[in-house]
Amino acid sequence: MMLGFETIPGAERDMIAALHPADLTCRPQIVNDYDDSGIAAGRDRPTFLHRMHGGTLAASCGLTESEELSVPAMDRRRCARCRAPLAMDNDADYCASCEPLVAALRQHPQAVLPPAFWNHPPIQAAARKQHMGNLVAAYRRNPHHGSPISQEIVGEWAGMSQTQVSRMETGQPEQHIDRLRFWATLLHIPHDLLWFELAPGSAPAVIPRGTAKAAGRGQQMPETPAGDDRRVLGSQEPEPFDATSIIDDRRRLATESNVDESVLAYLDAEIRDIIATYEQRQPLALAPYVRGLRARVHELLEGRQPPHHREHLYVAAAKLSGIHGVLALDLGEFALAGRYGAEAFAFADAVHEPDLQAWVRGGQSLIAYYSGQYHDALAYARDGYARSPDGPQAVRLAINGQARALARLGHAQGVDEAVERGLTALDDRGEHDVSPSLALEPYCQARTAANAATAYLILGRHQEASTHARLALEAFDRAELHGPRALSRLDLATAELHRPRRELDLEFACTVAAEALTLTTDHAFESVTQRAKEFLTNANQWSNHTAVQHVAELLQQRTQRALTAIPSTP
Repeated sequence: MMLGFETIPGAERDMIAALHPADLTCRPQIVNDYDDSGIAAGRDRPTFLHRMHGGTLAASCGLTESEELSVPAMDRRRCARCRAPLAMDNDADYCASCEPLVAALRQHPQAVLPPAFWNHPPIQAAARKQHMGNLVAAYRRNPHHGSPISQEIVGEWAGMSQTQVSRMETGQPEQHIDRLRFWATLLHIPHDLLWFELAPGSAPAVIPRGTAKAAGRGQQMPETPAGDDRRVLGSQEPEPFDATSIIDDRRRLATESNVDESVLAYLDAEIRDIIATYEQRQPLALAPYVRGLRARVHELLEGRQPPHHREHLYVAAAKLSGIHGVLALDLGEFALAGRYGAEAFAFADAVHEPDLQAWVRGGQSLIAYYSGQYHDALAYARDGYARSPDGPQAVRLAINGQARALARLGHAQGVDEAVERGLTALDDRGEHDVSPSLALEPYCQARTAANAATAYLILGRHQEASTHARLALEAFDRAELHGPRALSRLDLATAELHRPRRELDLEFACTVAAEALTLTTDHAFESVTQRAKEFLTNANQWSNHTAVQHVAELLQQRTQRALTAIPSTP
């Protein structure tokens, strides 16, 4: 029964067979999980089978079975190459099978390697990058060796320390021509993989031992003579021009793209449609679709595009992440909403578009506001306004962002100033035209009035709140937008509770509040839920009234539906 011997590469298998021709069934399996030191990467899985044809694990390692059972597996020393347990009387670092292989490797690299070795993708990639350190690393890890050759052994070949080999593999590409020729000769690298010329008359040859200055076990790496710039790659008789293929390849990179105008136009159209219909669609159904579009943009960005295409994708990424953040907010996922907002701003900031930055800041301010972080909501709104004070987001940032946050912080004068700024910048739209809540264009009169109503309600200026809420409600009812209709109704109902007792119409207030919750039964907007809780807090003194209890029941049903419907991660 052959136990893993068939997994050992041909050159090593022949060497092992020559050393132990009669005992192939007891050879250890080769495990390919190694780190750069040549030691298996912390795996404690067995590399021998406990019961083998005609013997035991103890016999294969030079132990009696009683000795094997007396030594815990975790406490045994293991071979630094194949990780097989070492015999108790073996003081070496390697098992009997690996010791001759390592000894041979310490002498010099293999002089003849099959073509498949040099055609291995990591070696080909390193050659294309003209990075000798990467090529050495790919050489060490080539599957042909069975298990990776350690940096220590490669260092012995070159008269270098393991640290120096590691630094060469991961650092900047080597430029000194003598060092490049040294490695090409040492490793017998084929000429067609080299990006430089070998010295005249040079040919791959085995490097004699005993000439290394440091380790004394291999040829010493050539040092750069002080003040000698002639031997740096490219400086000795440099070619004046590039090959035509190189010029053509570089020219193709200028226009190469994994997207075209039709893909970009499709993304733009989808984003516009999502924004236009946002309040008419259920957040829980819309969120996965937005997530899919955002993932598609991410896949495209991992490819190559000319600058104008890439910038277009960055803009799409910023908008989709911004929308996803507000969706997460509407579903009560405050932490995720904040992360989406930060992601959106990173992309908007990267393309240096002030209007897009201001739009994203508006979304971040909204998320912070409903998360109860009013100082952050104010800071986001002010930053967005400062980036584009005359842009299309000026009204939204002044009214929706600054005025409401200032009201929560108790700054009445600041609210008045923010409302005035918003009204001054208000776009002159027709009275029947209601802008989307996430519009990239300016806010409409109805949304401006609705947000002003909320700010004044928070300040306790109930008459002003009621006036603005009624104005907004007329336009929202005509547009049949459930979210804004519900929010303005709840503001109006709450303002009604603060009328003088002789003028108070509690039935009317509760009816309007109940309408708000009924309108959004299928749309679990977190903003509506919070606003309904505020209404009930203000109506607490009438908590025994039937109408108030009805509103409380509707809110409880809404909360229960949300708990069973919202996934933990959208």
